[in-house]
Amino acid sequence: MTMHLRTNTDLTAFLKEARNCSGEVRFSTPEGDSLNLKSTLSQFIFCSLAAEHDLLHSGIITYDISDEGRLNKYLEDDNDDK
Repeated sequence: MTMHLRTNTDLTAFLKEARNCSGEVRFSTPEGDSLNLKSTLSQFIFCSLAAEHDLLHSGIITYDISDEGRLNKYLEDDNDDK
């Protein structure tokens, strides 16, 4: 699945859920960079993007469909109201 991070998402809670997912959870920037959000180093880099609101929310989160229930409350697709 591919979605965007919701505005005002609790990043700490989101990353804790991402670590518990059975499949990969990745953040991809519009420039093509990709972070594995189950990696501690990638989580550190991801959190440093919090100051870059536009970059953080324009990036795409990809994850396995089996983890949808775990991540759904933190994510939205392009058609959801913000």
